[in-house]
Amino acid sequence: MKRLKSKFRLTILNESTFEERFSYSLTPMNVIVMFGGLFFVFGLIIYLLVAFTPLKVYLVPGYVDVEYREEARIARMKVDSIHNVLAQQQTYLNSVITIFNGKHVEQEVDTTQSQKQRLMMSETDSLFDMEMKKKKRDRKAQEALLSGDAIFDIPQSGSILSVYSASHTGVDIQSLDGAPAVAAENGVVVFVGPSIQGGLEVHIQHPGQFISVYKNLEISYKRTGELVARGDAIGQSGNKFEESLGRHLHFELWKSGFSVDPTRYIVFGQ
Repeated sequence: MKRLKSKFRLTILNESTFEERFSYSLTPMNVIVMFGGLFFVFGLIIYLLVAFTPLKVYLVPGYVDVEYREEARIARMKVDSIHNVLAQQQTYLNSVITIFNGKHVEQEVDTTQSQKQRLMMSETDSLFDMEMKKKKRDRKAQEALLSGDAIFDIPQSGSILSVYSASHTGVDIQSLDGAPAVAAENGVVVFVGPSIQGGLEVHIQHPGQFISVYKNLEISYKRTGELVARGDAIGQSGNKFEESLGRHLHFELWKSGFSVDPTRYIVFGQ
């Protein structure tokens, strides 16, 4: 370190008159820092030139620009198309020559390589299809409100943990693998809000003066006045009611203003 900090003087003299023209005091440390800084600056300039200018195509071995790759891909496709067209034309010319020579043209069609092409829908067609399905589902829900159907699907995938009783006006259904709670039947949402026991609850009006109640929800996907179809997801079950049961759905069924046993009207399975 002492040698690196030793001071020297750089002097430039006139060779004829030995007149001092320039003088500068420096140390080996100054020289190292100066040349290191110049090396860094020039290296950075070279990197920027190579990285952000077309020079990289010529200086970096094996580098191919993205545009060049796309152009090469398009060129390969055109070459393949031209090759197929030329092959068809050559086959046609051979058939014409065969006919001119008075011979019969025999062509064999290989059907083993034929494949069915799937019709791909555009984004506009997909959105239109989704909208039509929604309108059809809403129309079916409106028709179901007048049908008087009293058969319900199980609203949560899982086993029944607690049954219906006079003090427990509903059933608790286990929530498996984060599956959402679904509407047990077609209907219209008449209430979405917080529950006294905790969490959220959703009420759905069904045909035949039935109302289904879904409690112990963490998240609700529906709003008041919205039409729902059988099997539509309405929310995610939580564990606010009875933590010992884990995640579960508390499901109630009311008919003409009175609580009824949901298991009498639920269809288990599909």
